[in-house]
Amino acid sequence: MFVSHSPAAPTGMANEPALRCTGRSADAERRCPSPPERQLMTPQEELEARLISMDRLRELSDQVGVESCRRFVSNFTSMWEGRFTRLHQAVQGRDFDAAMDVVLSIKISSHMAGAERLSALGAAAQDLVARRDVRGLDEMVTAVRACGAETMAYLNESDLFSAA
Repeated sequence: MFVSHSPAAPTGMANEPALRCTGRSADAERRCPSPPERQLMTPQEELEARLISMDRLRELSDQVGVESCRRFVSNFTSMWEGRFTRLHQAVQGRDFDAAMDVVLSIKISSHMAGAERLSALGAAAQDLVARRDVRGLDEMVTAVRACGAETMAYLNESDLFSAA
C-alpha cells in the first residue's frame, strides 16, 4: 500500500478516510469516529462526505505504477486552476458548449485522481449545463471553487505517497 497517513473511517464502505468539503482548503475535516460512535450513512451521504478515495488512488497505482500515479496526480493538481478558470469564464459568458467541455474534464479527471467529491460536483454541473440552469451553475461554481481548493491542498500533501 502506498498511502502513508490515512486514518480509516468506519463507514460501511472501504477502509479509507471520508473527508468533507468544508470550504477550508488547508483543514480537510477527517471523520474518524471510534466504533461505538459509528453512524450509518446513506450511500448518497457517503458520496457527499468523501473528498478523496484512497482506494481509487491505490487502484490507479496498481494499474500504472506508483510513479505514474504520482505524476498523474501532480498533473491533475497543476491543471486545476486552468480548469476552474475555464469553468468560471464559460458560466459567466453563458457558453454552454465550453461549460460542458470543462465539466466533463473535471468530472472524469477528478474521478481518475480519486477526488470523488469534486467528480460528483462535476456530474451535478454537467446536469445543470445540459438543462442550461444559469442560477444553478452560478451556485455550483462557488461549490466547485471551495471543493477544488480543498481537494488540491490535500492531494498536494508531500506525504500522500510513500515508497511501499
